[in-house]
This record gives sequence, structure tokens and C-alpha cells, in this order.
Amino acid sequence: MHILAYIPAILLLIITKSFSGIVLTMLTIGFAAGVFKPLVSGTIRAVTDKSNKTIGFGIFYAMVNVGGTFGPLVAGHLRAISWNYAFAAAAISIVVMLFITIFFYKEPPRDIEGETLRKKFRDMGIALSDRKFSLFW
Repeated sequence: MHILAYIPAILLLIITKSFSGIVLTMLTIGFAAGVFKPLVSGTIRAVTDKSNKTIGFGIFYAMVNVGGTFGPLVAGHLRAISWNYAFAAAAISIVVMLFITIFFYKEPPRDIEGETLRKKFRDMGIALSDRKFSLFW
């Protein structure tokens, strides 16, 4: 469960006092988000078909925007009391999401389709060996 990477990092923000500690903790949170996000997109892709795929992704990104709107508002009010409350609220919300995931998430069936992983890595090697692409990248 990659969501577990969020909890210690958020709680660490409560006790971190130095700027470099906050930066390292935020990098950890960013890494956790970077690992977690493709899993959600892959799950949406696996449980939807052509008729409802856009609705599935639309609901997902709508909820991302709701969280991006209300999260800072709630954290701002809690910050006025104490930063510790803001970080504790973030950690608590992640724990709630973890329990929801544990008890309600069902692994989608894995259909093997399309290209093999070896072919995908071969294609990546071809793209990365192209000098024009490498200079642009």
C-alpha cells in the first residue's frame, strides 16, 4: 500500500523544525504521490470500458479538484490555531482513506493485453537512443 508512505511523512511535518527537513519531508510526500497516482489511473482504466471511461476519469479528476480546493481551506483554518493541527488533520484524512481502501477496494481483474513489457522497454530504448529526442528531453 503506497498510501502508507504519506502517513509518516505528514506526521514528520509536525516535529520538523528546519527548512531542509521540511523540504526532504515534502519530497517524500511528492514521491508517495508519484507512486500512488499511476495506480489510481490504472485502476480506473481497468474497471471502465469505452462507454464510461471518460466519466470514470472525470469523476476522479473532479474529486482531485474538490480536495485541492477544500484541503487548503481547512488546513488554513487549522493553521490559524496551530500548524500541528493542520498536519494532524492531513494524517487523519489519509488514515481514513487507507481504511476505506482496505475495506472497500476490490482488485480489478488483470487482463493481459497489448504489448509485452520487453517490447515496451525496447521501444523506450529506441526513443532514448535518438539524439534529437535526447537533446529535447
